[in-house]
Amino acid sequence: MIADGDAVRGQQRGSSGYRSNTGLLLRAVGEAPGAAYYSASAGDATKRPQLTIEYVLPSAPGPVEDIAVSAGDKGLLARWNPPLSGGAAGEETGYTVKVETTDGLVVAEVESTVPRAVVTGLDNSRAYRVGVTTHNTFGNGPVSRSALSQPAAVSGGPDLYKTYVQDYLEARGRITTGGSLTAGDAAAESAHGGVFRELLEAQEEGLVGAREALEKRGQSYSSASAELSDVLVRRGENTAEVIVHATVKELETVRTGGVDDRTEARNDKRFTFAVKDGVVVLLTEADDASAGLTLSPTAAAEAQVESEGPEDVDLPADDDALDLDDDGFPVTDGVPLVTTLASVVDGSGTANWAYKNRGTKWEYKQDCTNFVSKALYYGGHMKFRNGGRKADHSWWQEYWLFGTIKNKTYTWSAAENLRRHVTKYRHSTIISKASQAKVGDIIFFKWKKEKVYNHAAVVRANSRGEIHLVQHGIKELTTLSDVIARYKKKKDPIEKILVVRVKDR
Repeated sequence: MIADGDAVRGQQRGSSGYRSNTGLLLRAVGEAPGAAYYSASAGDATKRPQLTIEYVLPSAPGPVEDIAVSAGDKGLLARWNPPLSGGAAGEETGYTVKVETTDGLVVAEVESTVPRAVVTGLDNSRAYRVGVTTHNTFGNGPVSRSALSQPAAVSGGPDLYKTYVQDYLEARGRITTGGSLTAGDAAAESAHGGVFRELLEAQEEGLVGAREALEKRGQSYSSASAELSDVLVRRGENTAEVIVHATVKELETVRTGGVDDRTEARNDKRFTFAVKDGVVVLLTEADDASAGLTLSPTAAAEAQVESEGPEDVDLPADDDALDLDDDGFPVTDGVPLVTTLASVVDGSGTANWAYKNRGTKWEYKQDCTNFVSKALYYGGHMKFRNGGRKADHSWWQEYWLFGTIKNKTYTWSAAENLRRHVTKYRHSTIISKASQAKVGDIIFFKWKKEKVYNHAAVVRANSRGEIHLVQHGIKELTTLSDVIARYKKKKDPIEKILVVRVKDR
């Protein structure tokens, strides 16, 4: 026991909840380098160890905050900040969203697990208020209500703009698969190609480059499709702008040796159109949640969570990373593929947890490493390492007040920090040949313009000469070749790939 510590934070939960696999964790108060230890028979009674356990009854979550409503054509998009208190039990918070008229009549009700909801089928001639009620297994929290908002018609109607977006995504898919060789071809082959021709042309180099890069390896994108749901079309800040909000599910298949492997992405998107003198032009496609943010142009932005500065970094030597050919793909070494499980840390458990939980809610805006750490912990049974939150040798997560407040080490939540931890303090194995990657191995990516490794993913299979990945990233299910090809012709291509077989000693 430590003589002076903070409250007990351990708790036992199922594989998807919060549990400690090392027992109770007692941590010294403050930033002191150490703590004095005394026995229960110490002469000074004030120095004898004391343990205070505070039991908090399970409770419903608190109210949501800052409900923002965007009024569209016959619909509303509501977004809000999650409650400051998720309830004393640490349960997942759900939301019941009700749309009410000015006299309190509920005209629509939907359930959501994320702080966002789209409601359609409303009347453009009436004003509505959105009420959001939080809930968990212990009950309902307070209801929060928005200000009144009134839907408004969009010239041409919402179905027309939904068609524009669908046609644009299908045209992009044709470039990906080679059904259309160029952006100009794809636009010409679409009834509404003039709307999105310029935006496609801006993407052409990357799309064609990815396709050609795979073709050189005897691979190809055999199909590409997109599905829209939760679509809301609204006026922009002025009459010359129309915005489409939609959840986009994109499916692609990569063909290797005559066999197709699926890649999958699901994202909330925002499409902005300019409308002038009857001419409609699609200007931008953006992530709906971060449309107003400035992010890194590469997937590096998906891993920049509480990472230390590059001045503290000691990147591994070039020979630690995978051998890449002149096109930036792993060298084909002719070694027979090995698909047995990773050693020490349960590789099968790591990969299975990641696959089954790939659709779980992101805790951070850039959640890739947090997701990998959870897979290693809950699926692979990798044990915590105590230490300071910023120290490379420590690796842990805590949920204070029975799950309502999270606290995690840098090594848990940032790719470069996790790489340093598993390679320097876990005595993990660096895999130099792509053919030797196994189920449950962790792959780290470094982009050319970034100084550190900044993205992490889990290997879920290695077959037919292709490494299959599961991640919290642009695509939840993808392949190594697909990731490399995506950035091949962009200004910031992938420069290094590190494959690590994590050990737990």
